[in-house]
Amino acid sequence: MDLETSNAIDFLRQDLGQRITAVEDAPRGEGRGLRAERHEELRVLRQEIREMRGELMRHAMVLTDSVRDDIRIVADGIAMVSAKLDALRR
Repeated sequence: MDLETSNAIDFLRQDLGQRITAVEDAPRGEGRGLRAERHEELRVLRQEIREMRGELMRHAMVLTDSVRDDIRIVADGIAMVSAKLDALRR
């Protein structure tokens, strides 16, 4: 996992922890208004997590494609060197 992805995951984890702590620390006797507020905050948080997940998945796919290209280039180079060595042996 690259540094950017790791940092994004760490940020998301910290933010989620802070939000959960804030919800847990809220007084319980404030009635339905607070409950609705918590529900809305969790809904927003879930949406943010979905968006972050999609963004991270796209980033991972770009990195995967880049690694595939690098492997293909190295494989082509090895094939060329192998062909040259075979030609020299003959």
